[in-house]
Amino acid sequence: MWCIVDCNNFFVSCERAMNPELRTKPIVVLSSGDGCIVARSNESKAMGVKMGMPLFEMKKLPKGNGVIPCSGQMRMYHKISDEVMAQIREDVGSIFQYSIDESFFQLTGSVEDIENYCRSLVKKIWKNCSIPVSIGVATSKTLAKIASKQAKLAPELCGVCSLALPEEVEYALKNTELSDVWGVGRRTQPKLAANGYLTAYDLSKANPTLIETMYGKNLRNTVMELRGEDVIVLSPHPIQKSISISRTFPKMITSLDELSTQVANFAEGCAEKMRSQHSVCGEIGVFVVSNRFRTDLRQYSNVVTKQFEVSCSNSIEILNAAMELLKHIYQDGIMYKKAGVFLNNISPDSAVQTSLFDDKQEQRVKYDKLTSVVDSINNKLGKNAINFAIVTEGYTDGDAPAFVHN
Repeated sequence: MWCIVDCNNFFVSCERAMNPELRTKPIVVLSSGDGCIVARSNESKAMGVKMGMPLFEMKKLPKGNGVIPCSGQMRMYHKISDEVMAQIREDVGSIFQYSIDESFFQLTGSVEDIENYCRSLVKKIWKNCSIPVSIGVATSKTLAKIASKQAKLAPELCGVCSLALPEEVEYALKNTELSDVWGVGRRTQPKLAANGYLTAYDLSKANPTLIETMYGKNLRNTVMELRGEDVIVLSPHPIQKSISISRTFPKMITSLDELSTQVANFAEGCAEKMRSQHSVCGEIGVFVVSNRFRTDLRQYSNVVTKQFEVSCSNSIEILNAAMELLKHIYQDGIMYKKAGVFLNNISPDSAVQTSLFDDKQEQRVKYDKLTSVVDSINNKLGKNAINFAIVTEGYTDGDAPAFVHN
């Protein structure tokens, strides 16, 4: 049986482990520079706080000022993650860490023995690390992830859900929306829904060959996994679920050219971080903020996001999208004090789902190769030895940034 240990609201749980007084309060964790929200407690979710929302937008919510913001502490989160994984390794031995807060491992024996072991592991991690976890048990990794989500929703399961019997699997699949299925992206879900696949159960009954023809091999593997067959090969690189870079400027910025340069740097930095962990993103967002302390100046703030047709990691597509979004929200006459870029819907680059009607695949391959060459040069000659330039004059959506200098 495959087991997955999933830390509940990990960044939030880390903050609460370091400060127990926060355990019952609505809190959010902010990105570097305190730009936007990258994690939310259940209490803050209920108050309407959205993932990726800038802090200033959250405070505009009716109850937003009651939410406690916490500056992200990635070093501490990684340290706590290492402690949690060490607790698992003590008893299990070999594990496969999928992300900072998720880890797969395999167990043999009776289902009852496996469930009892997992419940003891949940208690052990809480006792030694103060981190609540949920464990899903099933014959495939995808079913195990569904089981872990079921464990989070049902407190009576004491943190462990096992999908061993056919009726248990069927019940879980019928009560799991496609958006909650590992391997089903936001772009793919509406297309599946249009063809009558509304739940995980519907997808499990699909014809694998037809699914592969229409959506690709990765989704076919998902169908097989939903049927209990272990076919997905995991990437050996743990990944961050969200990446963001933002900064408060020493001096206020008024021109689009100068602001574009800053946003381009943030976007390329996010892309580099993502490629270093061998992952791709499905969504990018850009936000800008004026100086809220200068009440004598015109106040303005905005945030906008874009979904990629196909998840990507190359700098060109990400820079193009960032510039497109910035042009959409930029306003003349504003003195900007802060801006940022964030990437969401991050997944391993081995699980990229292409579209049957994707007409940019050849161009995307060229972008990937070019980005790989730039990374190689920078690895040899030093960071930022060569970069992509951005062009604001005469720029149109879809144009590639110019390739330039050191």
